[in-house]
Parts: sequence; C-alpha cells; structure tokens
Amino acid sequence: MPDATRRGFLRISGGLLSAATVGTAGCLNDDSVTYTRWIPATFDPMVMYVNLHVLSQHHRMWEGGSEDPPYGLDFEDVAVVIGTSDAEVLLLDDGVTPEIDAREVGEHGGMTIYERDSRTAGFVASDGDVLVEAHTQDAVEEVIDARTGETARLRDEDETFDVVTKRAGEGDLVHVPNLDAPDVHRREASSAQVSEETSEVRIAVRADEDEFLDAEDEVRARDHVNVDEVVEDADAGVLVVEGTADTENLPEAFGLVSEASGSEEVTERDESPQPDDQTAEETG
Repeated sequence: MPDATRRGFLRISGGLLSAATVGTAGCLNDDSVTYTRWIPATFDPMVMYVNLHVLSQHHRMWEGGSEDPPYGLDFEDVAVVIGTSDAEVLLLDDGVTPEIDAREVGEHGGMTIYERDSRTAGFVASDGDVLVEAHTQDAVEEVIDARTGETARLRDEDETFDVVTKRAGEGDLVHVPNLDAPDVHRREASSAQVSEETSEVRIAVRADEDEFLDAEDEVRARDHVNVDEVVEDADAGVLVVEGTADTENLPEAFGLVSEASGSEEVTERDESPQPDDQTAEETG
C-alpha cells in the first residue's frame, strides 16, 4: 500500500470531516449515527467519519505528529474527525483547549467564529470542545445550525443518504463517497469496526431490487473485502453486505487510497478545506 501520511488520509473525504458498533447500527428509526447531525441539507453527500483514538492504535497511517501542530493541538488531542467536501468538524478530548490565532468575527450558536489567514480553511469556529473549519463563514454557521437543529440536516432531506448511512452504521471509520454522477445509479456507505488485525466491515448499497445481484457482484469483486453475509431489503431498496477486511488494507478496501505504483494518489479528488489534522469525541 502507498506510504500515505496520516494527514493525507484524513483529507481524502475532501474536508474536515461513541461509535455504535457495525453489528448494531442497522435500525432506521434511531439516532445511532451521530455524525450525520453535523451535516446540513445543503451539503453534498460525501462524508468521512474517523475515530482517531481507535484508528491510531491499529493503523500505521496515524503514527507520528506535527512539529507545528495547528491550534496548538497534538494528534492525540483530537478524538473524532467528521469530514465533508464543504467543512470539517474536529471533536476534541476533554480538557483540551485549542489556541486560535485569528481575527474574531462573531458568535454563532454558542461558538466564536474566527477568520484565518489560511489557504485550507478560511474560517474556524470553536466553543473550546469542538472546532468547525470551512472556506466560508456561511458554511461554518450552517454546520453549527445543523448540530443544534436550527437548520435542516442532509439525513432529513436526502432519504438515500439517510438509509445507507444508518444501515452501514457508525463504526470507527465511515466513508460515504459522492456517487451522484449522471451515470451512477447506486449510492453507498461503508463502515468498519476497527481491530488490531482484522476489522468488521459493513457496506450498504442503495439500488433497485432488480439491480441487487449486480450490486452484490460488484461488492464481492472488490479487493480487500471478504464477504460473509448479504442481506437484501427490497422495501428499503438497500443491499447490506457484512464481512471483514485486514485492518492494514482498510483505506484500499474503502476506495480511499490508490494502489498505483507507490504513489500517494487518492481516488477522491481533494478540493475542499483541508483540516489542519485531527478529531474528537462527540458529547451529545
């Protein structure tokens, strides 16, 4: 696998981005997928959720640190990253205080907003426990409003996004690629419950009932995913595939890292705010 950096991996989703287990997060009527609370209805459906505390224990991509950490935070200070192509959220550990050297421009939803002199994130908001980064102040405020319920969330407006994310579950690593291209007829979400050597994987694919067989064949043909069980739910129009993957191959299994001749390319084009590195655990 390419020797990709920890930070490079976190950037794959396009931005910064109490995990429910993969095996118990299939109910469509609960609120077990907490990261979707942060995503406004106006955002596109490409998301990455990363529980850094778990992944840093089991994957070499998360080794090391930065000589000049952003906001004065070490890698270990961030527990969770919720990344989208429009903004990213860093949930900080208890007792951690970020140092934000930027111009204060206002308050919103209990968070102070700052304008940064940064190519990767023009605005950042924080209440001391959470950091929200985005190119624009509007995007920052939308994320805050989604979290507090002051604006519509993507999961409430996009039924397909809601179905696949809930059926995939939260896990320790979640990837929801943006598959809304005109020639793509299926959408999916993948999650992994990460362990030292082998991780449990769940992939939820939205498809028409007559496409279930093709969708299953596509998942079974993917490198690094070992399929154990396939469940078809025609009523929800979703195919749920459960299996395993070698933990060291999770980035490739989820289509996050290119395997081409030792390069550090990624399969998703990175066009959004680049978080300055990290994550933290959501408190509610």
